Amino acid sequence: MLDLAYNEISVYIPEELGSLKNLVTLNLSANQFITIPWALSALSNLTHLNISYQYVYDTSEGYELPLSWVNLTKLVMLDASYGGIRGSISPEIGKLVSLRCLYLGGNMLSGPLPSTLGYLTNLTELYINRNQIFGFIPSEIGNLKRLTYLDLSAKNLSELAYTMVVTEKCDVYSFGVVALETLMGKHPRELLSALSSSSSRNIMLSQVIDQRLSPPTSRKVVQDVFLVAKVVLMCLDVNPSYCPTMKQVPQQFLAGGAPTLSKTFREISLGDLMNSQLYLDADSGDMISCVS
Repeated sequence: MLDLAYNEISVYIPEELGSLKNLVTLNLSANQFITIPWALSALSNLTHLNISYQYVYDTSEGYELPLSWVNLTKLVMLDASYGGIRGSISPEIGKLVSLRCLYLGGNMLSGPLPSTLGYLTNLTELYINRNQIFGFIPSEIGNLKRLTYLDLSAKNLSELAYTMVVTEKCDVYSFGVVALETLMGKHPRELLSALSSSSSRNIMLSQVIDQRLSPPTSRKVVQDVFLVAKVVLMCLDVNPSYCPTMKQVPQQFLAGGAPTLSKTFREISLGDLMNSQLYLDADSGDMISCVS
């Protein structure tokens, strides 16, 4: 694994990365690259590639995904969301048949959706939202029977076939994003990217909450913030099997449990919240209980 995320690396990715033949996971998210080298296509063992959240100075910049990347046939996860990508989605993408998660949202992609997306029958998550895609959704999308998350929203995209593969969990991620934005008071793009890294577990909840607001002191407010934050992270879990359905979300707000370890509000980390057996002790005010 090579993790170069959040390093403010600018301009170019070294071509030499292509010589790391045994590399399985490459995380280049949250930098300032303006191009992605074709040499990465030589990483034949790569299964996880994250090039999301590249800072693009203006909309005339950005880059196209190299067509040579279709040789990455072992790729299971490709995250290029908010990556400054322009151009169209090549029909060649249908050759990445091992893909389970494809994130292309928040870019400058234009043109129609290729019908070859229907070849990616292992996909469980597909996000191409917030682009400039137009035309009809190809009927081949209906072949993606394993999808649990789907977002193709675009103002110029016909809604035909939106309901072909929608499941009871299709909206829960979007709910999580909106709820997190409400908690933070700003778009959570950086935190969303960070959640894919284990280091996010060390982030304190008090750092995530809108900094313009005073820290909650009321027992009721603390309880509400805790429960909302917990459910939000469950909705954003990268493993769909751990996510609640939209029907289950309100039920999660009513959950409780017996404490074994107490923490104050300021001591709660995101790692604590990611523990599904973490609950607020309603009898101890702002004391938080973590079941290890």
